[in-house]
Amino acid sequence: MREYFRNIRQNRIKLRMAQKRLRDMQENMAAISSPDLSGMPKGSRSSGDANMAHDVSEILEQEKYIDILKSRTARESIKAEKIIRSLKNPVEAAVLFARYIDIKEWNDIVKFIYSDKKDLDYNFEKYKKRVYRAHKKAFEHLEEKRNES
Repeated sequence: MREYFRNIRQNRIKLRMAQKRLRDMQENMAAISSPDLSGMPKGSRSSGDANMAHDVSEILEQEKYIDILKSRTARESIKAEKIIRSLKNPVEAAVLFARYIDIKEWNDIVKFIYSDKKDLDYNFEKYKKRVYRAHKKAFEHLEEKRNES
């Protein structure tokens, strides 16, 4: 079960990174190149057109890849959310949801779950251990459910 959720998290991270790469590619393509002030000839215009065509082709490929990742992560997320909602303990469910669906880091999960605690800054490590325990217990409960069925 842990491996299943780990794969979901990795696929969601891949999707975010692919989307970031696409934005970077689009920004680079849209950037205005600075004029060449060296006085040297610029070369033929066709090489610029070829570069533009190559850039457009790469962007289209990246968009296709993102569409594939989106459909995969959407299917996985629906199934994972259903599994997470089956947990009786709301903290366990919140930890798994934050970690594997929202792909938050541990410290962010602690802040998310225990933000109402006045001693959070002072006892951060204590609350972090609680999050780790809730994470472990959540998987134990999911394994129990899986073994029952």
